[in-house]
Formats: sequence, structure tokens, C-alpha cells
Amino acid sequence: MSSNLIIYSKFELENDLKSRIESCFKKLLEKKHLYQNVKVIDDNFLKSIKAKCDLFSANIKYEEALKIIEEFKLMSWEALDPSSVKSQRLGYDDVGRFSFKLNSIKSTCGNCAESGPMNLLRTDDALKGVRRFIDKKVPEFKSVFTFTFHCQSCRNGLEVFQAQRDKDKITLTGRSPMEIVNIPNFIPNDFNNYFTGAIIAYNSGQVLPALFMLRVFIEQYCRSDIDENLDKADSVIQKYAEGLPVDFKSQYPSLYSIYGDLSSAIHSANESEKIFLNCKERIEVHFDGKRIYDKAKSLKSK
Repeated sequence: MSSNLIIYSKFELENDLKSRIESCFKKLLEKKHLYQNVKVIDDNFLKSIKAKCDLFSANIKYEEALKIIEEFKLMSWEALDPSSVKSQRLGYDDVGRFSFKLNSIKSTCGNCAESGPMNLLRTDDALKGVRRFIDKKVPEFKSVFTFTFHCQSCRNGLEVFQAQRDKDKITLTGRSPMEIVNIPNFIPNDFNNYFTGAIIAYNSGQVLPALFMLRVFIEQYCRSDIDENLDKADSVIQKYAEGLPVDFKSQYPSLYSIYGDLSSAIHSANESEKIFLNCKERIEVHFDGKRIYDKAKSLKSK
């Protein structure tokens, strides 16, 4: 047997668990939206552990590794402050906790609107200090972590995330400031708050309110574009459509048609993600088409 052969043991399993928990929290804070979650111990992770345990050089059996992983799910997890990292061991400690750390993440700063690195300033577990005041003991596998990050671009922006842990499932339950949503610059500025609100609602799992916000966006924009003061939204949007050039209408999606699809979904309480994404894309193509059409018309007139 080669002298430099790596032997997979409990120590390597501990390192894998530490890397896994840190990468999952990073994924949650960087990639997930409000109320979305990440499973720390998923099938792919278990397959990778089994493959390592099946190696002839492993001195830990897969069944033993599974037992350790199940204990890991139920034990207390502690997120360390940057100041604690140098003095406290990561992974298992001597009082039955599993410690991990997050150095930095990439996020969009609410202060400068730049997307870039943010360094961790402070972390806490909201349940840690109140367990002794509660008659019914809160299980060790439940936590509510807060992470405060400092923008490295402007050096002023602070982003605070809240993540709830239940065994090996971690869920993004809050953030301050709210998530910044970047939308195309051809979406009309006077009404982009409705469009942005629709995306935020969709990202938070609230599809029906998201559909409603898209419909409000269409109606309010069309009302601003026509001269008549009409009561019914259908009449407003039809009037807007009638005012568009024929060649434009033959090439680009119709807001009247999109409004109809949104209304049908809302009236039937159809929380279809497919309908939302389709309508959102057609709205974007419509307004991008208006930008292109107006630019082409301007060039022809020169």
C-alpha cells in the first residue's frame, strides 16, 4: 500500500460535514430568496460519503458514518463570530456542539447597489439565550441564526440575514434591507415598483400576489398612456392596444392578451409559476420591442 494514500476516517468525515454546512449556508444567503431552503444532508452528499467509505483505505464503515450524520442533524450547531474563529475549534467541540464559520459572501449592497464581496461582522443564535426561560425545552436541533455582513465596496452598507434551522434543513426567513431586484431599464420607471413587487412576491413563494402585481402593472401603465378616463380595465388596455402601430402588434406580445391570461389565473386562484414566468417574459419582450421600434423609427426620420 502506498505510503501517501489518504485514509478516510471520522476526522475526514468531520471535515466533510464542516465544509458541507458552510457551503450550504453560503448557498442559502447568496442564491436563495425569502422562505426558500437548502437541505444540508441530501442524497448527493450521502452518495459521496458512501463512495469514500467503500474505498479499501477507509477505516470507517458507511453504517457508522450514517450514525454520525444522524447525530450531527440532532446536535447543536454554533455559528462563530470572526473574532471567535482563531481561538475556537471548528467542527465538534467538547460540549457537544458543532461549530462552523462564514467568512464572506457575495451579495448586492442595499447602500451602494454594488454586487460584490461582503465580510461577516457578527453572528448570533436568537434561541441560544432564551432556552432557559421557556418551560418546554427548545430542541438543540432548532436555531434562528442572524448574520451581519459589511459591504467591501462602499464600506458603509450592512446586510443582515436571518436563517432558521430545523435539523439539517436551513431556511432563509428574513433579511434587511430587502432583497434588491434588478429589472431591465426598458420597464417604465413610473410603474416599475409594481413589476419589482411582482418579482419579490414570486421569489418569496407568493405566486398569486405576484400575478396580481403584474396585472396592476399592465393596467396602470396603459391608463397613463391613453387620453380617455375609462372605468373598466379591459377597455383601458384594449384602447392602449388600438393605439399601437399595426406592424408592432404583429411582431411583439400583446399586453391585452397577457392581461387576460393573468386575470384568468387570478380568478381561478391558479398559483402557476409557469404562467407567472411566461407573462413576465412576454411583458419584458413587449417593452423591449417598444424600445427597439421607437429607436428604429427615430433613425429612419434622420
